[in-house]
Amino acid sequence: GKKLHVSKQFMSIHSPVFKRMLCGSLTTRNMKIEIKDVDYQEFVEFLNVIYPSFQKITDDNALETRSSL
Repeated sequence: GKKLHVSKQFMSIHSPVFKRMLCGSLTTRNMKIEIKDVDYQEFVEFLNVIYPSFQKITDDNALETRSSL
């Protein structure tokens, strides 16, 4: 599979699911999580929206991001 390196803080702020997964007492600094049932490109779009960047939110990526999570 493909790997993405992301900040636990950003993921936790923007997703209650990731907050539970990443902020529990058993988490580690270099924790790896396998994400299933989500298209890779759709997840990258989600990351582009939540990370500070120049990614513009459009009708297309807003709907794709919301439906995938």
